[in-house]
Amino acid sequence: MILRKCPNHGFEGIAEMSIFHNGLRSDTKMHLDAAVGGTMMAMDAGKAEKIIEAMTSTYYQSQNDSKNDPKKGIMDHNISKKHLAQIKILTQPLEALTTQMAKLPQQLQVVQAS
Repeated sequence: MILRKCPNHGFEGIAEMSIFHNGLRSDTKMHLDAAVGGTMMAMDAGKAEKIIEAMTSTYYQSQNDSKNDPKKGIMDHNISKKHLAQIKILTQPLEALTTQMAKLPQQLQVVQAS
């Protein structure tokens, strides 16, 4: 834990866990409480620390698992189709404007001839 890097912090057991628990986001608190089958604050500080260590280790491994990394050089077709659709939506007004501007010289000649 981070507290091991600063052993002279002056907090003991349950106070340490209380500070840690209160500093978590609400969704993380819920995950932690679910992992202990109740509330983390009702546990012994040593047991709570072991559970936290296990959860962080599992999370770290899942984040660094090479199976989750997309292969380089391979494009996801779903993302590609999504981007193509967005590009088409954005370019339609530009194409319409370009068509109108192309007609302007002809319209000017008609007006000048009148």
